[in-house]
Amino acid sequence: MPSALMFVALLAACAPVPPSAPLADAGAVVTGSPGEIYMFDASSTTGEALTFEWTIVDGPAAATLIDHDTMTPYLIPEVEGIYTLSLTACDRLGRCDLAETYALVGEVAQRRGAPSFSAVRFGGKPWGKNAAPVAEATASRSLGGLGTVKLNGGDSYDPDGDTLRYRWSFTARPAGSTLTDADIQDNTSALASFRADVTGSYTVRLVVRDGMLSDSVTLPGLVVGVVHDDDPLDDLGRAPGEVIGTPDELSSAKRALPSSASSSSGRHRGKNAAPVADATASRSLGGLGTVKLNGGDSYDPDGDTLRYRWSFTARPAGSTLTDADIQDNTSALASFKADVTGSYTVRLVVRDGMLSDSVTLPSLVVGVLSDDDPLDDLGRAPGAVRDVPEEMATSKRAQPSSALSMGGRPWGKNAAPVADATASRSLGGLGTVKLNGGDSYDPDGDTLRYRWSFTARPAGSTLTDADIQDSTSALASFKADVTGTYAVRLVVRDGMLSDSVTLPGLVVGVLHDNDPLDDLGRAPGGLSEQMAEHATYE
Repeated sequence: MPSALMFVALLAACAPVPPSAPLADAGAVVTGSPGEIYMFDASSTTGEALTFEWTIVDGPAAATLIDHDTMTPYLIPEVEGIYTLSLTACDRLGRCDLAETYALVGEVAQRRGAPSFSAVRFGGKPWGKNAAPVAEATASRSLGGLGTVKLNGGDSYDPDGDTLRYRWSFTARPAGSTLTDADIQDNTSALASFRADVTGSYTVRLVVRDGMLSDSVTLPGLVVGVVHDDDPLDDLGRAPGEVIGTPDELSSAKRALPSSASSSSGRHRGKNAAPVADATASRSLGGLGTVKLNGGDSYDPDGDTLRYRWSFTARPAGSTLTDADIQDNTSALASFKADVTGSYTVRLVVRDGMLSDSVTLPSLVVGVLSDDDPLDDLGRAPGAVRDVPEEMATSKRAQPSSALSMGGRPWGKNAAPVADATASRSLGGLGTVKLNGGDSYDPDGDTLRYRWSFTARPAGSTLTDADIQDSTSALASFKADVTGTYAVRLVVRDGMLSDSVTLPGLVVGVLHDNDPLDDLGRAPGGLSEQMAEHATYE
């Protein structure tokens, strides 16, 4: 029997000892001001494999509780008063313990007399000795996007060197805006931004926290304009060039900031200067009826990036062109191809994101010439001088005389080209005539376009202009189908004016291979009586 008792005693001694039940400790009471972050610490709770759950069991108003299922949650109260927090700590065996602590927000902390927190450490210093961080914020207009505002809290700091947490939020928005704090990109970072959805005044607040205390700064009256690309007015709905009446204090934080703090491209937000629109037009030498537009001399006094919009303000009767027919109409360099002959007026609007300016190119007279039309681009006979006013295509601001140019000269000063042609019989083919317009030229050096055509053919000939090989080149040829006299005309064009020359009386003989006579009906070796000048014309 004694042996049995000893064995039982040994078993009892060797049995595992169950862990102690958890003992919850919700930590010290925390004090501060509304809107700050209050951090609680349950690290003094004892037990094994613990889980935590924090709840707000009492308070003057609802408050945000962050990380409620961790050892160190955060409370963000917005209303003064006493907030009671309950902690439930449980172990893996399901045993739980409760504890409570308090957040004394605002004047309540002073009236109740907050206990000393010298026993609780935060960041290597006594809990109650933590210094509040300092919030600093600036706002600037984003040059890359209309209606976009960049926010910068990078100058915020903590006297104790604590790591800061950031939170950007709206405190005011213009009527009609549907933006929320979630629309602020990177709203928990030092650098953030938002894109306005309606024109008006926005107010943004930055709160910075060091884990125990916080500070905030407000950027009031951020006037942002939302402009559509097809809207010729500036970003605030004013006429082009009108100065925005933004108070100098816009974007100023609540604390004294350096003059450059709330800036847009290095200047105070309210000091933005309007851009200057400058435009020229020139005839495209590569295409009949095509006009090239150039706004590259537009500039912004502040160096802001510009956005461009070309549009028609007047078109000739019968034209069906729209602004969409202006190629690259949102670029500095654009062009359009006229659909009917007449006068076109084009406007350029440039914007820097807040202000805009415009310039108009009036009375751009453009002629549309079909390739088979022997008249010049304005419907006049070949060689006729176009009657274009010298002020044509002049923008609203003073331009040098060469600003609106065609091939290096003012728009109205184009000189007509000179047509020159010769013809010769091809030695390689019976009845073939070679045509040469290579001596044609343009006094202004413009590139020429060529068109060869028949003006007369002998009876029985079925040739058409399409039978002239390379009929749109300086060098062309045709093969006669019957013996007789052919007349050919060359028209040369520089895109605005044209000239023509005719080669009359080209007597061509067609000799069949079984015919012993030459091309003019003579015996082999016989001389042609055709005059040499018949095929050569100045």
